[in-house]
Amino acid sequence: MVNFCQIFLSAFLLVNSSDIKVISETEAISLAEEFIVKNGYTQKPAAEKNKLTPELYDKLITFEQVMKLRHNSLKPKAYGLIKKRRTSQGWTIVFTRTPNKEFNPDNGRGVSMNLDGTNILMEPIEFPLNVVDKQLNIEEKLEK
Repeated sequence: MVNFCQIFLSAFLLVNSSDIKVISETEAISLAEEFIVKNGYTQKPAAEKNKLTPELYDKLITFEQVMKLRHNSLKPKAYGLIKKRRTSQGWTIVFTRTPNKEFNPDNGRGVSMNLDGTNILMEPIEFPLNVVDKQLNIEEKLEK
């Protein structure tokens, strides 16, 4: 027999999940591409220090070291997408690294967000490129 708490929780989750505006794949990709530019991961200069989204280990080093590590570390166009976050529902947009001897070229970095595009952050782990649900920029890969 189902208890009252289970019924209440199911109804609460159903009502709240229907209130969420789920953004499209295209919108999620666009948000992630803007995020990596603003946060200094591409060749372009980063936003102001107080506008950066910190990563897990950024507090262990200086701002200058953070910016040096981030600068030109990712290609500006998304490689692929995963239709969930690492630990919950959402989107994860995966980017390939720029050529660098220190990193495995078969891995990339992932920018994740909620289904509605909120709570966007750089995931603190590497993502194998072969785990994406959908690969983007196929033309770019063919050029290599």
